[in-house]
Amino acid sequence: MNKAKQWWHHNVSHNPMLAEIDRFRRKFFSFRGPNVQANGGLGLIVVLFLFYSIICIYNRGDMEPTGQLTIFLGFALFVIPFMLHGTIAGERERRSWDMLLVAPISPSQIVVGKFIGAFLGLLVTFGLFMVPIFVLALTYQNLKWGYLLLGILVVISQLLSLSALCILISARVKRPLMALAVTIGVVLVCFLFAPAFLSMLDSFTGKFVSNAVYPFAVILELANGQLRQINPGTESDYTPMVNPVLTSLTSIALQLVLTAALTAWAIKTLHFADNEVRFINNKKKKNA
Repeated sequence: MNKAKQWWHHNVSHNPMLAEIDRFRRKFFSFRGPNVQANGGLGLIVVLFLFYSIICIYNRGDMEPTGQLTIFLGFALFVIPFMLHGTIAGERERRSWDMLLVAPISPSQIVVGKFIGAFLGLLVTFGLFMVPIFVLALTYQNLKWGYLLLGILVVISQLLSLSALCILISARVKRPLMALAVTIGVVLVCFLFAPAFLSMLDSFTGKFVSNAVYPFAVILELANGQLRQINPGTESDYTPMVNPVLTSLTSIALQLVLTAALTAWAIKTLHFADNEVRFINNKKKKNA
């Protein structure tokens, strides 16, 4: 218990890197400043959000709300790498990394501070996206609120693990563009190619393995469970073979464990990109 309190005190409550929260907000949630690229992207996101909100309000009562979570999740898979690829690699490129190295800050404080700042910003974005979803939920017939809550927790747990992955990759490379390329590649493998491979195991696992590790499948499981409750005689092309609640809880637990593992790995490997081995210089010394 004391170790847990010490960890919380060191990395969260008294972490000077929590200034990243305000830095992240000013960078991605403010139209002020010279960052035209960020401001333009933010403006486009606002326009798309307003357009989506109008669609939800116009179709309230007819659109199933839980399945709409897949829209934000698909959006987040590619936006999060663009937002977080420079969390640590960008510090190296801007030469501000050297100041962090000499500051009285531990590697865990750097990683946890970056992680909290990024995740809170993403959580605010997700909260705004949930406004039209709740409009749909309040007007949908016989909604199972428990299914919607599970879907929200599945998305949040996926945001946690994806944020930790981006920070890990950013910690292991020197250039932000390299971090972005590697992160996008990992996302494509994990969410495009891996599900195709896992679907081959369906005949042995009853879709439990592929669904539990694939958040889109979990959310679709919950959405179709809602539809079958309202229309019991309706057949769905995506027929579940396991309990959607059990699948959702398993998926959430897996993502939380993965988040902890990726964050710990990022802390351990924080100085990996700084440890250059100069083979030419060593060879010269031996020859001398």
